[in-house]
Amino acid sequence: MTDDEIKQLVVSNAQAIQGLSRDISRLVETQQEAAKERQEAAKERQELRQLIESTARAIQANADKEAQERQAAAKERQELRQLIEANARAIQAQVDSSAADRAQMKEAIITLTNIQQGMGNLLGSLDEDRPTILRRLMSIENKVDRLLEKEEGDS
Repeated sequence: MTDDEIKQLVVSNAQAIQGLSRDISRLVETQQEAAKERQEAAKERQELRQLIESTARAIQANADKEAQERQAAAKERQELRQLIEANARAIQAQVDSSAADRAQMKEAIITLTNIQQGMGNLLGSLDEDRPTILRRLMSIENKVDRLLEKEEGDS
């Protein structure tokens, strides 16, 4: 090999080495960029995990709160049912008592009506049987009325 050929070989090798060096530099840059992208993707995945966990905790808290509210509402409904049942029993007892009172009142009215009819019959029989007694009682009543009127006039 001649010197020119060697020089050309050296120049050619130097050019090849420079080309390889540029390619290696580009590969290193590409790998560094890929590594950065992987780090950013990992960071984004971590943030996404945190966001998902935070959302899951918020959803669980809301579900727990709703469950508590449902339990409280169920308890209030149960208390309301018990109150309604107690009121219904009290009303029924009052209706029963009122019915018994009405029955007693009806009996008393019937008894009073019978007594009044009996008194009417008695007075009627007194008037027929003993007209003098009734006339005497009426004359006494009239005299008392006159005396009362006279006393009022004098005073």
